[in-house]
Amino acid sequence: MGNLTVQTTGIFSGFQNNTDINTALGNLGTMSAGATAPTTASTGLSSLAGLWWHDTSNNILKLRDQADTTWISVATVDETNKIVYGMAVRPNLVTGGSKTYDATDRGAFTIRSNSGLAMSDTVPVTEGYNTVIVNQDASASLVVTPASGTVDGVASLTVSPGQSVQYVANGSNGFTSRGASSSGSAGGYINKFRNGAMDVWQRGTSGGSISGGGEVYTVDGWKVGPTGAAVSWTQASGRAATRFALQLTGNTSMTATRVIQFIESFLSAGLAGQRVMLQAQVFNNTGGAITPKLTIKHAGSVDNWSSPTTDVNAVSLQSCANNAWTQVSYSFTADASSGNGLLAFIDFQSALNSNSKSVKITELDIRVAPSVQPPELRAVAAELALCQRYFFGITAGGAGVPIGTGMFINVTSCCSGFIGSNWAGGLPLPVSMRVAPTGISFSGGGLFNWSPSFGAARPDFVGLTATWPFPTAPPVADSVLKTLGAAFFYVTGAEL
Repeated sequence: MGNLTVQTTGIFSGFQNNTDINTALGNLGTMSAGATAPTTASTGLSSLAGLWWHDTSNNILKLRDQADTTWISVATVDETNKIVYGMAVRPNLVTGGSKTYDATDRGAFTIRSNSGLAMSDTVPVTEGYNTVIVNQDASASLVVTPASGTVDGVASLTVSPGQSVQYVANGSNGFTSRGASSSGSAGGYINKFRNGAMDVWQRGTSGGSISGGGEVYTVDGWKVGPTGAAVSWTQASGRAATRFALQLTGNTSMTATRVIQFIESFLSAGLAGQRVMLQAQVFNNTGGAITPKLTIKHAGSVDNWSSPTTDVNAVSLQSCANNAWTQVSYSFTADASSGNGLLAFIDFQSALNSNSKSVKITELDIRVAPSVQPPELRAVAAELALCQRYFFGITAGGAGVPIGTGMFINVTSCCSGFIGSNWAGGLPLPVSMRVAPTGISFSGGGLFNWSPSFGAARPDFVGLTATWPFPTAPPVADSVLKTLGAAFFYVTGAEL
């Protein structure tokens, strides 16, 4: 850093003139690099407005404002990793600090310490306003805390090292996080729960009462198990970041209501021996505060649940206020044998001891992480394919809806009738299931009141057979197996 001008008065040699020019050009070319700020005295300029300065003390590129009063931080220079990071709307890069959000703010915040960034929405913000926060620290997490309002309904949210999170103003004095991703990762399937956002409902959007003591699959991937009394389930509205939630309505004498998922070994293997965070969003409509409990178990052998081991036993989660969404979470170290398969359930205990009391749950997430993260909300198409690995269902659109193809075989005429009139066919499955399915289930009668039976199966195909029951000719021309007014047709037996 030095002079940026050449002499214009006095007597000096051409050599000296060339030297002064080269010095000035060198200073310009290096952006006046130095540990101290350029001055009018050091540069020979009458004003520093518009001058670039590479602050080597703090490794920041700075620009002098037009008023010639302030150095504006434009980018930080990472000399270790040889990367330049844009400062966007962040005024400087220090170990602390805050930024007031307003409707004009745009861009990304680059955070390199774990001291926390205070996000303030004291200026009313327009719904949909967003910014991205990137935590580039190698090891330290960043706690994002609004000065007022909330993030995802809670006081603060943690951004892990290397993670980026988009924050969207929700128009209600708060922010919603979306689109979390981690650097160095292709993203996707970080969350080991399937259907954590309650997007896939192959069994229908509601069901009858589940008897006390039983466990029944409801929304895809999730079993519900009540104790003491029956519970009913239905699809309900979700939060700002999700469309749906599973709603459970209780009954008198209810002592427990568990929401359960079995995680297959190929998914849970990545959790074994790791620090794991489980989280969910709960809406409480019971009339008072409730405290759900969490239990974690692992399978005794690969996907064999005959003798599971309990790792986390009924620990209390966060208290959930009435008539509000609450994020509940718990961090634990997964057992080294968690690769055999993992079971997690949240128990609402006796909170649903009346048919006027209900809860909703959605945005369930379980992953390797040191703290609460924005949930991974996968695309519905990806979630459906994962769910169909365990269960496949067709909802019929009315009488005569095709569910497979085949043909009649062994048709023999005898005594003005037909005997041995068998139908054989099958149904290719959209994805390969976890194992070969073991059964079918359907409602309504088959074509002319004959019904299909389950035949040979493999993970990607289900064989179906049927026998023609009448002494009249079977409808050979109609070689498509159909259900007559059926409400559903399910391929079952691949669940855990």
